[in-house]
Amino acid sequence: LEDFQQQPVISHIMLVINSGLDPMSEFTEQGVNLTSERSDALSFGSKRRNLIHTVDMMYRNSWNEIIVAKYTGSSGLMECLADVFSTSMIGRNQELPQLICSSYSSPRAMSVAKRVTALFEDMGEAFKKYTRNVSPRLIVQSSHSYFMMQFFDGKMAVKTIKNEAGLWQALAQPQPVYSPFIFDRFADKNSLLSVISLQHKRGIVQIYYVELVDVAQLYILDEKGSLHVEEHEFANEEILLQPYVKFVQASIERRGLAAYEKNKERLNISIECYLLEKVNQTWTFNKVELESDALEQGMQVRITYDSIAQQPHIYCDNKVFSSMDYGNDVYKKAAAYVLKARRSAEPYPIYITDIDVPLQELGVTGSTDVQTIHFLAYKQRVEQKLNA
Repeated sequence: LEDFQQQPVISHIMLVINSGLDPMSEFTEQGVNLTSERSDALSFGSKRRNLIHTVDMMYRNSWNEIIVAKYTGSSGLMECLADVFSTSMIGRNQELPQLICSSYSSPRAMSVAKRVTALFEDMGEAFKKYTRNVSPRLIVQSSHSYFMMQFFDGKMAVKTIKNEAGLWQALAQPQPVYSPFIFDRFADKNSLLSVISLQHKRGIVQIYYVELVDVAQLYILDEKGSLHVEEHEFANEEILLQPYVKFVQASIERRGLAAYEKNKERLNISIECYLLEKVNQTWTFNKVELESDALEQGMQVRITYDSIAQQPHIYCDNKVFSSMDYGNDVYKKAAAYVLKARRSAEPYPIYITDIDVPLQELGVTGSTDVQTIHFLAYKQRVEQKLNA
């Protein structure tokens, strides 16, 4: 009777994949057994075929209820697993049900069943880390699209992402709590995203850069796991990183002061910088330490906001540029002033060093919602106008 005094939990689950269907029928009918080094049933072969067409689910819970459901395609598989995991299978006390996964209808049936079992186990491992303050995002590739799974208010949501460009955009979204992104075991372990995801730590803003021929790609993971990406002309390491470190430090100090004034809380966020290099198809990390005096050099370019005129002001050290004085040319005039004051003739962009604008301008309503990604996105929009 004790079981009936508590919410029911799943104790046993059976998944039958592709019942009565052969996802490789076009080859099987010709007597061909297609093999490939890319054996992932969700992204098989050079054409990245999805071999999971249907999922028949049956589970028994602690009340001895039997529940059955049918799902279609890889999106159906994700919905099926999300439904299962939404029944309180999260957190450190998580107990995964006994899973039986089978498939009988094609030469690759065994690998299909193993793939689904592996995904189930990876989800269990990922969402064991879920707490009120940590909400992991699990990313699974299927064909050329992606699925991102995450808990919101105790219920798992599945986001379908059409392509890799969409994945970068999804990873840039602000998060309510620390939300590390995790790839399942079949992801390319040498991909840049996979490598970065394994390095991130809570409460740290990590700035990575990759040097290409004449440009550098910047990847900034903020304290909650949101990813900001930019590309700049590359002059040298100091010129590239110094403005970003200075800017992130300023945003942390500004938020820290606000948090202390409001709740007497201290904001403990640190910054790390890394050079990423690919050696023998493997990414290596080289930590970069900038000299403290280097962070004090250069012109201070600060953005403030006139709430009455609803226009930004640009401070270049002590020189102020406002739309009231310069109209639509305010960004052009400010950019000309900065370039004229430079001692170096090296061609590199104008960088914002600090932002002091209302939260609404950053796209948030409460001080607890703001994170580094909001400042970086606003900074990028202004810099695009300054460097146009």
